[in-house]
Amino acid sequence: MTGEDPERREQRERRSRAAIAVLAVVTLVMVLRLGYMQILHGDRYALYAQQQRVRPLDLIPARGDILDAGGRVLATSRPAYTASLVYTGRPLPDEARRLLKEILGVTDDEIDGALAELQLYPFQPARLRVDLTPQQHTLLEENRMRLPGVVVEALPLRVYPEGSLASHVLGYVRQLGQWTVQGASGLERTFDQPPEYLADSGVVGLAGISGRLLVEVDVAGRLVGVRESEPPRQGDTLRLTLDARLQAAAEQALREHMAALREARTGNCPCPAPAAALVAIDVRTGGIKAMASVPDFDPNVFSLQPFLRRGTDRRQEVDQVIQGYIEEGVFLNRAIQSRYPPGSVFKVVTALAGLENGLGSLALTCPGYLSYGRRVYRDNAAHGHVDLEEALARSCNTYFWTMGLRLGTERMGQTASALGLDGTSGLRDVAGEVASRFPHGTDPLNTAIGQGEHLYTPIQIASLMATVANHGVRHRPYLVDAVLDPDGSVIYQAEPEVLGRVELPEAVWDRLIDSMVGVTTCRSGYCGTAYSRFADAPYTVAGKTGTAERAGYSSAWNYAWFASFAPAEDPEIAVAVIVEAGGGGSSGAGPVARRFYDVYFGLQPSPLDDGRDWSAAERTSAGTGHTSEEGG
Repeated sequence: MTGEDPERREQRERRSRAAIAVLAVVTLVMVLRLGYMQILHGDRYALYAQQQRVRPLDLIPARGDILDAGGRVLATSRPAYTASLVYTGRPLPDEARRLLKEILGVTDDEIDGALAELQLYPFQPARLRVDLTPQQHTLLEENRMRLPGVVVEALPLRVYPEGSLASHVLGYVRQLGQWTVQGASGLERTFDQPPEYLADSGVVGLAGISGRLLVEVDVAGRLVGVRESEPPRQGDTLRLTLDARLQAAAEQALREHMAALREARTGNCPCPAPAAALVAIDVRTGGIKAMASVPDFDPNVFSLQPFLRRGTDRRQEVDQVIQGYIEEGVFLNRAIQSRYPPGSVFKVVTALAGLENGLGSLALTCPGYLSYGRRVYRDNAAHGHVDLEEALARSCNTYFWTMGLRLGTERMGQTASALGLDGTSGLRDVAGEVASRFPHGTDPLNTAIGQGEHLYTPIQIASLMATVANHGVRHRPYLVDAVLDPDGSVIYQAEPEVLGRVELPEAVWDRLIDSMVGVTTCRSGYCGTAYSRFADAPYTVAGKTGTAERAGYSSAWNYAWFASFAPAEDPEIAVAVIVEAGGGGSSGAGPVARRFYDVYFGLQPSPLDDGRDWSAAERTSAGTGHTSEEGG
């Protein structure tokens, strides 16, 4: 090479240096790229690699069941097979897209929406269709190899077998986060997690505890194995004091009687009767046997909503139904969340205050009015000579105006407070109960007859009746009798709880109850305001009608009350009925109580007993017409 031309040698060296430079640049680019991938985005690519092999999945527990007192299932969960997309790192093939549209009836927008969700939540399935039909499930399984990234999983779907029965008591569930549900109202809300008063009892709640599953998948997202599993813990079961048979009877009686009031052409009606409520309490324990509020809703409508992606046709349909519920105001539990003036039902409190304060011997002649100051107060009739028993039975305002003047507002308030009419009833199992209002420092005449600024909930009036039936012993109302774990073992057992006592001689209570029996019977020279509703009843009811006027409205818009307990001689159950714009207590609320008692005492079947329609016969026997005994 010593004789090599210098020019050629220089040319060869330049080429060598250029090759080395190119190699150095390529090496540097590769090193930089490797550093970029490993250092700056190493976690991201490691995640992608991991996703091709192992996928963590949350295992959603089934919510606990809710049973009535006899074990009838009111709320439960069932497996709903669900078609979902999982992350594969690859585009969805056109054939798979076509099959999904054919089998599931989904649109391209729904599929694209699910794929977009996978970019945000790659560890979780994006659901395409919830609650598959058997045919859809079969077709997906038959085409599994042609549907990469499509999985079918079983999710617990909340179900209410009796539809709208006790919907305000049970409540409903709504979406929590991305994949689970929580209780939104009623027992579903209060017992979603352990309520405060059960914090140390070992109760888990209806929601249960989520589990976790690590599964191994292939590159197409198909399951090939399970790495590890932590099973979910199903929620606890609630056994209620509620009797589904009585609940159904209450709801049917309210709906049908409200419809009858709207069609009636007697007395104060036709009446609007837009809403109503009934509460029935076991006098001996405080356990609630029925709590009905009309209008109501079907909680099943809410069960699918959390699993339906926004913008889909099915989600829009469900959302429209729920929006209709909102506009109709059906979520208001009128049994505990609506306050009403009690009308003449409050005369029971005034009578007890009179007996307590030495006015039991009061008797007077009622001319049909009372002159007080510059005003003349008009009664519903001229009742003639009346004592306490007849005044309460015939709902004589003049008598109780006079008693109210002698007692004064504060003494009536003291008795009302002792009976529990100064706050809430004490119910803890369903949230939202509003407090009562006694009109301290106001006109004693209107106060004495339950008009004016009184406001009480139906559950408070039912509790009042139970307290009178118990001769002054006031129990806490409750709905949950027991909580059971998934194995059926009792974790918590409710016991009757006394909240207060009104200590008075037994003779005082006996006289008050006897006067209330006069409301539903006929005696020498007079009949009670609710006599026509219970004249042929084979059981004895102690009760009081109430007609609370609404200022500026016609009598058709009066609040109609009937509050009572039975059997009067050995009380078992107390019932309070309120019908908004029901005309009058006897005709507007009395027939509902009569139908309820007939079912309770086994004289008529519950709507849950068989498929027969008892409405026509019941409406005829109960009646809706106005009678001369209407009164307060």
